[in-house]
Amino acid sequence: NLLLTYTAPHLKGNLTGKFWEYAAAGRPLLALVNGCPDEELEEWTAGLAAGQVFYAREGPEPIARWLEERYREWVGGNFGMNERHSIPIDGLTWKQQARKIWMKPQAMG
Repeated sequence: NLLLTYTAPHLKGNLTGKFWEYAAAGRPLLALVNGCPDEELEEWTAGLAAGQVFYAREGPEPIARWLEERYREWVGGNFGMNERHSIPIDGLTWKQQARKIWMKPQAMG
């Protein structure tokens, strides 16, 4: 999964719904950030063992190395779903959040 995002000194930590969907999918996430370092995105990505965060200013080489490593894992048959989440994230996807919103009025009524 590829997540494209941007940051600025006053605009960081914007963990979109797409981030949570990708993390819940369990497949490696390549997050490419155009802007300054986003510590929150890095912490969540690492904490969930979801993939890797790269910055546009780093150039293509680190991304190419990471993709090559993932390719080698895949060729070697060692490329399964990510089971290493340190927190439960299944309920954080848009689909699950919408279900909660939909069910809440029905439970109250």
